[in-house]
Amino acid sequence: MSTWKSYTGGKLSNGAHAAYHQELVSLIEESTAATLHIDTLFPAYKEAVALELALIKKIAGSRHTVTVEDANARCDSWLRAFFAVRKGFGQAPKGSEERGHADALLAIANSYSSIMKHELSKQITETRGLLAALEEAKAGEAVEAMGLTHLVSQLEQDTDALEEAIRQRNREDAAFAKQYGTLTATAQRKEVDELYQQIVTRVNAYNVVEPSEDIEAFILDATATANHFANVAAQGGTSKPNLDPGPGTSTGSDEEEEEEERPGGL
Repeated sequence: MSTWKSYTGGKLSNGAHAAYHQELVSLIEESTAATLHIDTLFPAYKEAVALELALIKKIAGSRHTVTVEDANARCDSWLRAFFAVRKGFGQAPKGSEERGHADALLAIANSYSSIMKHELSKQITETRGLLAALEEAKAGEAVEAMGLTHLVSQLEQDTDALEEAIRQRNREDAAFAKQYGTLTATAQRKEVDELYQQIVTRVNAYNVVEPSEDIEAFILDATATANHFANVAAQGGTSKPNLDPGPGTSTGSDEEEEEEERPGGL
């Protein structure tokens, strides 16, 4: 008769911790909560794991975060191109038409030379100022003569896109805060661990008073899963875990990983 050794995944990162418990949720569903005598505990455990995953996905970044990063990268590229072209024309001989166009934009370029170093809201404001300055008569003529008209147009469009992406991200953040408040993934994993400990206790108790082949098979699968993630934790999560540990390798119990009180009976 096997005993399910408690392993919450205390040394795992939040992401790996959630993945580990999601694997256990799948194993329980395959065996069925009724077979394991955890009908009342499992729904709460499953819900807690799902919430931890949701919180982690939010921290990792939403699709709007990716959109903001992409839009910002495009704006930065247009700005670098603008400054590079103006600087290139500035290398032309003094008195030449090309040098004259570059000089016409020199003051503007100097005023906004640090634009890409600022946080996004300030960058957007300064980009608007740059675009407005480039619309003035003399600057506009230089922009057209240097072939920068399309570039400036694209910069304006992508700045609009960046601003909208930030707006959408902020709306998502507000909705998330409304739904979950100040709850964090770190706090949620404690809830997951507590429910997990109760499940381990109950399954072990029933495997003593009402042992079955199904419970025994589940414990073996759960132990193998714990060994997998214990190896991930032991290797700092940066190496492929040893899925066939040899003698002396950690069994993946919390007794070996960290000082953690083992659950008692029912």
